[in-house]
Amino acid sequence: GDTIRVSLTEHPVKEVPVARALARRYDERWLGAPGELPAGTDAQGEAAWLEAVDPYDHRRRSVRETRFGDVALGGEQHVRVELDLGPVPTDADAAARELAVALATQPDVQCEGVGVAAAGATARARVSDFASALARAGIAAPLVLALPAGEATEIPVGVARAAVPVSEGVPADDLASAARAANAAGLPIEWMLAGRDLETLVDRALEAGAAHPLFSVAHERPVHALRRVVARLAQRASDAPIVLRHRSDATLDDERALLQAATDLGAPLCDGVGDAVVLSGFGAGRSVALAYRILQGARLRTTWTEFISCPSCGRTLFDLEETTARIKARTGHLNGVKIAIMGCIVNGPGEMADADFGYVGSGPGRVNLYVGKELVERNVASEGSDDRLIELIRKHGRWVEPV
Repeated sequence: GDTIRVSLTEHPVKEVPVARALARRYDERWLGAPGELPAGTDAQGEAAWLEAVDPYDHRRRSVRETRFGDVALGGEQHVRVELDLGPVPTDADAAARELAVALATQPDVQCEGVGVAAAGATARARVSDFASALARAGIAAPLVLALPAGEATEIPVGVARAAVPVSEGVPADDLASAARAANAAGLPIEWMLAGRDLETLVDRALEAGAAHPLFSVAHERPVHALRRVVARLAQRASDAPIVLRHRSDATLDDERALLQAATDLGAPLCDGVGDAVVLSGFGAGRSVALAYRILQGARLRTTWTEFISCPSCGRTLFDLEETTARIKARTGHLNGVKIAIMGCIVNGPGEMADADFGYVGSGPGRVNLYVGKELVERNVASEGSDDRLIELIRKHGRWVEPV
């Protein structure tokens, strides 16, 4: 692409820093591209991707449903949200209690998987204790364990899914042993691809013989890498689910970290790729909430009230920021409801097409109210229009009283 368009519900000049931050990241990647990957790999991967999907016909990639613990992902399931805690804690009960407190700060969302990593016998010995500690703390999310292929011959009790790195240096016999251990335990195994020749890594993982494989990618260019992996899976007629993993770079300021998470995860989700999202580096509660917000932005899982609005421009017939803030204050508790607030009738009705209710400027001091795509009240006086909107929401059974 050559142009970035950022649309914010505020003065247009505030869009420029966000656009620059996005452009800077990809300019830096573009300038650093020569020599980073084998010649032609990206182009070949993109060509294979375009053979596997139709970029003009959005649909979620069709994959088999896979269960781990009490959670199912893939198939017709929602995109799941998991949390990566890093190395398995040394104090299991303290870590579990701390996690329970962090998750309690996000009562609207649910953590659907907890991941830890263990390398070496000492760390593996702590895994089952941590699984028990999670249960004692009231955390029902299944446990995902990342461990080297050579150490995956026995999977500790309490683990619901194994995650095994696959790189050029991992022996095929180790991958096959890990697959046999997962099959014997009746567990899915997530092949975490890390390397340049992703197509070969996909082949090696598939040939290891796991009964229920999943795939994830660790790569500096995650969107291109995922497209290459999905294209290769299509060539191999594999319907294995994809886990999207993102770890925040601790050296970044908060705004850049948020933008990176949103773009690295949002792009594949909008491509229709991804059956679980795993975030880390933002703190436990915030990581889970951010994952849900990215899913909501990608129109894949609506958790909170969704507000759709246009940027300010010369046609806007009211103060868009003030009006949006005012309506949001009264309706922000309506989880799962989509409300569009549009400044004019030129572009508003088209841009709000998937909203449940619409508030659209129709003239100075006047608004039109919509239910879905239907105009139901025309030229309503701005004064009192918020109450009329709420009455519409109530009339259609979507209103609940705020707590």
